[in-house]
Amino acid sequence: MSRDKTSGEPWREILNSTVLNDCIEKASDAIGIFNILVAGKSGVGKTTLINRVFGADVGLVGSGEPVTKEIIWYKWPDHNLRLCDTRGLELKGFRKTLSSLKQEIRRCASTGKTRDRIHAAWICIQENSARVEEGEKDLAELCSSHGIPVVVVLTKALGPKSFADDVRRRLPGASAVVRVLAADWEQPLVKSFGLKALVQATYKVAESTGADKAFVAAQQIDFSLKKKVARGLTFFSLDPPAPLPQFPFPE
Repeated sequence: MSRDKTSGEPWREILNSTVLNDCIEKASDAIGIFNILVAGKSGVGKTTLINRVFGADVGLVGSGEPVTKEIIWYKWPDHNLRLCDTRGLELKGFRKTLSSLKQEIRRCASTGKTRDRIHAAWICIQENSARVEEGEKDLAELCSSHGIPVVVVLTKALGPKSFADDVRRRLPGASAVVRVLAADWEQPLVKSFGLKALVQATYKVAESTGADKAFVAAQQIDFSLKKKVARGLTFFSLDPPAPLPQFPFPE
């Protein structure tokens, strides 16, 4: 006599019912979406930074959703991250980029829904440039004027360390200035650092916009932070999410 393989295994019935789907839907609703704007001049290392923090290889194949020539949104199905990329903030053409961003910020906020607004901005400046450009200053002021917390990321942070203090003076509206070396530097050898500090600074500002749970779910650096947030969520999984699809993310 053949035996029913599901007999005595009620969990299989759950998997084959709508119960699991309901749980997943509730978890997604509870966690929400984290929308982040990432901006910086060409070559500052945005791709490496995003890859390391969110565990996504976004530099190879695929495409985002262009809003304008200056703005592209990247979305990953079944993940808690939406990423707004801008063209480089070089002096040439940055006014057009800022104008497009202002319109996009207003569009995102117009629905009145927390999940649609831009929750935080990373303005990436290469540390050894030792200079805050006009476009970076104007972007920080634009974000602040619309209630978007700004974290300034000093990328490829091999010095001068004193530049961080200069940035704080030049961009007083920034919520944090974080020095980051996203990948090991070979000559001379310098181990990567600053990623956890960046995650913690971003989490702090995400709390003020109601997107902290979504950010914690999306980031892949601080798993102690995941555990901390998980205690307050019945349907929150501590397991790392599946790898994100590969998308191009221009430097």
